Amino acid sequence: EAVERDSAKNQFQMSIDLFDTESDKCNIEVEYSTLGGGYWRPATILENLTDLASSPSGERHVVTWDAEVAGADGYDVRLRLKVSSNPDYAGLILWPEQTFQLSVGRVDSRPRVSIIYPQQNTVVFDSMPVFGQIWDPTNFDRFELQVSRLPDTTMWDIVESSSTSYSRPSLISMLDLSGRETGDYILRTIATDNIGNQRVTDRQFQIIIKQIGAPAVTRNYPPIGARNVPANAPVVVQFDQEMNQPSVDNRALALFSEIGESYTNSLYDYKSRTLTIIPDKLYSTEKFHYYIVNGRLPSQQGVEMGGEFVSSFNSSLEVPTDAIDSLIPSRGETQTPVAGQSLQVYYNRSSAHSYVSVFSLSGDTLFAGEISGGFSPGEVPLFGLLPKTYYLVRISDVPTFDGDSDYMSYFITADTQFTRVLDFTPNDRQWLVGLTDEIKVRFNKPINVFTVDSASFLVAGPEGRVPGTIEFGIYTANTATFKPDGQYLPGTVYTVTLSSHIQDNLGNPIEEKTWSFTTGIFGTIGHNGGSVVSGSVDLLFPLGVFQSETEIGVGIIPSDRVSYDPMLTFAGVAIDIIPSTLLDREAILTVDVPDSILNSAIDPNQLKFYYYDTSSSAWDYSGGSYKNGKVSLSIDRLGQYGLFESDVSQLQTDFASSVSLIPRVISPRTGNLNTELNVSFKVAQATEVSAMVYSTSGRLIKTIASGSVAQVGENLLSWDGRGDNGSFAADGLYILVIEADGQRVQQTFVILNK
Repeated sequence: EAVERDSAKNQFQMSIDLFDTESDKCNIEVEYSTLGGGYWRPATILENLTDLASSPSGERHVVTWDAEVAGADGYDVRLRLKVSSNPDYAGLILWPEQTFQLSVGRVDSRPRVSIIYPQQNTVVFDSMPVFGQIWDPTNFDRFELQVSRLPDTTMWDIVESSSTSYSRPSLISMLDLSGRETGDYILRTIATDNIGNQRVTDRQFQIIIKQIGAPAVTRNYPPIGARNVPANAPVVVQFDQEMNQPSVDNRALALFSEIGESYTNSLYDYKSRTLTIIPDKLYSTEKFHYYIVNGRLPSQQGVEMGGEFVSSFNSSLEVPTDAIDSLIPSRGETQTPVAGQSLQVYYNRSSAHSYVSVFSLSGDTLFAGEISGGFSPGEVPLFGLLPKTYYLVRISDVPTFDGDSDYMSYFITADTQFTRVLDFTPNDRQWLVGLTDEIKVRFNKPINVFTVDSASFLVAGPEGRVPGTIEFGIYTANTATFKPDGQYLPGTVYTVTLSSHIQDNLGNPIEEKTWSFTTGIFGTIGHNGGSVVSGSVDLLFPLGVFQSETEIGVGIIPSDRVSYDPMLTFAGVAIDIIPSTLLDREAILTVDVPDSILNSAIDPNQLKFYYYDTSSSAWDYSGGSYKNGKVSLSIDRLGQYGLFESDVSQLQTDFASSVSLIPRVISPRTGNLNTELNVSFKVAQATEVSAMVYSTSGRLIKTIASGSVAQVGENLLSWDGRGDNGSFAADGLYILVIEADGQRVQQTFVILNK
């Protein structure tokens, strides 16, 4: 039906009839646009618009739009209504949109402030610009801005009081909201004429505490409230951290004029935390323009700004000059040298002269003065240029056939600091790296995250490229973290390569970097014992070695990371067993001797284990016995062990006290853990050894050794639980008898197959 206007309240009423054959309840949404339908905002409606009744014959409802709250005075306004069935009562039915064209002009003779910004429910941080316009200023006296926190609207703070009349949209105040608590607030404008008439306008907004890690605008051009801005000037917004580059487009920043012009086809250029918008057309002369950074714009880490950033400027009366042919540095150049640089202005007519200013986004002026050139270029030396800094060039008062005019340009200086890797983990040639450990790399400057992928940040092992994801730090892009999708292989060497494809935000490549690390061999050992086995290392733990489950890690130490006394001959094998601790019972450590050692002049029978004593930083003799390409040792503590060639002929040892059975309970038939009996002993000189297993009744079960020659130092014998007849011995208590060096030792053990 017809739209009626209540001039006294600046409200518009629409009568709507809702028809439905099943009398479903309906919902209505109302939006308005001051830009010809290009940008829609929720309209403030006085009535409830949910669960509205309908009927086959129609149910009438009144919808009242409060144009006072919208601040839409003077605009060609469109209203858009969306009507739908309430999904709680019926399936979704969308009626055709109803669009109403309204021209809202002056509504009465009372003065008022029309608020252009903030919009209803705008979210801000610690400051907020207020854009507005005084209407009907014939008898205008003054206006006030007041702020109150909801729900209490009895206490108002006067934050601005002025007698200035704004006949055009302008920045009327920059509110300092710092120190206020998070919450909903009301902004109230009170306009008063000289005979006491007043008009009050309220606008709700929200103050929030800035989220940790949320990006913010640190600098911008044109600065807020700037006047006489050249018609071809770029809009520049600089952030405090890298933003998500694919999100930086015409949805990230809206640029409008007071007469509803939009610049949606402008060029959006984002580099090194800085967004530059080159307008797709000249600004309308002497018009108010404002630009809004979307509060939903995310950083590189996906954290949204959380609140809008708004600024405004007034365009110049003058149009851009046609007297300038080109500039050096050129407009938009991003790698301008810092040293020996000058600004050169090439005119296309003789006797051209102008006033030039070169300044940074922070407002530091590098040069301000006259320049002339004619057909030869006008030149100004630029001293004090800072690296990777955004500079603007304004050339004013350029003579043309139509009078003086302006020109704007900009350039970004090159980064003089070479991009490189500061540090990384795991370190180069580090061992005992966890099977799911992340790889972290820290650079000396923020990195363009879109140059970092699985090819430029390559992690490779024996099976090729390791799949994973790459993430960057919350606050900066200085740190990249590789997270593997699965587990690395245990006891394996991996190589990390960072290629020069990785660049900083100004396009400078990094120095290529390659390093390697070795994963550990891990296992969990409980009270029942067990083994940690992988590749060339076998670590067997007996029953009762730990009272609770313990995580064991075994790492291969790179040969060039092993330091030792020159009197020792290193056999190329060193291992690190964690945690470094004493054991309740002895374990058996067995390692493979490298082929390079077996094929050398070193006598494998002279290969012995040494334990690294961290307190003295020295390798101490432990012992060991060689058999079939392996060296074994019973150990009573975990830590670092190295394999060295050793002359132990001078060592004194007591055979009887050195005999040890590991484990004392074996289960040969199970095929699981503890299937063998290991007999460890030491002798001071080469001697014959005999070892037999007897039952408690004295029956010989197995002859393990008879007349075998034991080598000097540590020796190891093993029994698989089978008797001389080839069958497994029955469960029960048994006696081991071992003779060597003229001494006889008896020890008992148990066979228990579960």
